Amino acid sequence: MSARRAARHALVLGVLALVCGALARAGTVAADGGLWRRVGALPALPLLESAALGYRSAAADLAWLQAVQYYGEFRQGGNDLSEFRHFVAAVNALDPRFEHAYVFGATVLATDGGDLAAALEVLRRGARANPESASFPFEMGFLTYVAGGDPRAALGYFTLAARHPQGRDRARRFAAYINRRMGRLETAWLLWQDIYRTTTDASMRQVAVHALRKLEAEIGRQP
Repeated sequence: MSARRAARHALVLGVLALVCGALARAGTVAADGGLWRRVGALPALPLLESAALGYRSAAADLAWLQAVQYYGEFRQGGNDLSEFRHFVAAVNALDPRFEHAYVFGATVLATDGGDLAAALEVLRRGARANPESASFPFEMGFLTYVAGGDPRAALGYFTLAARHPQGRDRARRFAAYINRRMGRLETAWLLWQDIYRTTTDASMRQVAVHALRKLEAEIGRQP
């Protein structure tokens, strides 16, 4: 390694160390009420991205560890989760392909944070960065149904997710489940019938057979 390259390497690591120190200081417990100091959970995103230089992956890992630690502190009563979305945004900016960060962040925001709108925005950000993934429309549907209590909107997301070959069976399965819960037994039956005819997963086909028989029995009991 040349002297110039070694110096650059040391400089980058030094900057990342400063970022790490800033993150640690942001996590210091304040004396007033025990909440984390609201000094901004992370440096501004442009600063983070500039500091990362050729080390975006390392910086993303660092931000991810801080996000998980921050959430752990929340679960133990150490903070109010108000800065969590900033940690998630930092991870997303530094590593846009890290799908789990989007899903985890959105789930926390929707369930623990009670902010479905913010959760959906995180998932939309993930969908823009990973347009080939079936995860994001599916998770939008799941959170809209579970956290938002809106089955009609959830069905729209599951319909979108079903267009992706990788997530097709899972999305159609949830769509069938919601239709059944809404009393749309015939629609649920049609969805399961479609899954049975088109799935390449033998175990899913068996699940479809069981669901079809159950729905047929329920339909037969209708007046």
